[in-house]
Amino acid sequence: MTAPHEAPIHTILGANGVVGRELARALSARGCRVREVSRTPCAVNPGDEIVAADLLDARATANAVAGSAVAYLVAGLEYRARTWEQQWPLVMRHAIDACEGAVDHHGLRTALTACRPRAAVTVAIRLHAQARRATGG
Repeated sequence: MTAPHEAPIHTILGANGVVGRELARALSARGCRVREVSRTPCAVNPGDEIVAADLLDARATANAVAGSAVAYLVAGLEYRARTWEQQWPLVMRHAIDACEGAVDHHGLRTALTACRPRAAVTVAIRLHAQARRATGG
């Protein structure tokens, strides 16, 4: 078994939302090493790594993803169409670029399969549905 400090890092971009918190709990329950990223992060599980980053900032996003084995993009934005039209393409571009440029602790390029938008969206939808059922919402 891999020691916790050597386990691959699972990074959650947008960790403070409902989906991000549920994902952090689920990953931790499976023994994963979790890095939670948001503008004002708050650890969900003891031992989670927290990183403050604005996903509208390409460098901050890249730094948050660096060294990750998997990254999940579950961030949300203000519920205004104009905000999503203007900001979501930037958030997606920064997340994808960060994943493509991620480097592990050995200096090798890392393949981050969860950066494929379809995979991240599938996870987000499933977790959101589970959270809604659990809360009766």
